[in-house]
Amino acid sequence: MIRRSKNLIENLCAIMVNAFNSVWDSTMEQRKAKVVIPEHLSFSDLGLKRLNTGKIELDWNVVKQIYESSEGLPLEHLEEGPEDNVVGLILGWYMVIRENGSETDPVAEQLVAELMEKEPEGDSTDDESGRA
Repeated sequence: MIRRSKNLIENLCAIMVNAFNSVWDSTMEQRKAKVVIPEHLSFSDLGLKRLNTGKIELDWNVVKQIYESSEGLPLEHLEEGPEDNVVGLILGWYMVIRENGSETDPVAEQLVAELMEKEPEGDSTDDESGRA
């Protein structure tokens, strides 16, 4: 199970890298983004909801506040790009607050569970050595 958790974290990191750190500007040069969550915001401010279609609904004003506080994070990449871009932002934030003892969010937990389901079953191990 420890290995499975490490794989989940690696997948979340990969999503975040795709969403923020591998942003290409008009000269095709890679830029790094520094994501800053304003202190006055809480995760619940996002108002996360899961629609019947499976799409995620959230308060884009919260995302815009994050964008305004961050460096190198193109808003259009989040608004107009694949949903994975904004999901990477959401789950990155969620994992940090959960590590710090914050309450769970049912929609974020669903997203994490979906990532875990995508893990190949053969990669699961019981200890840190990587052996089953």
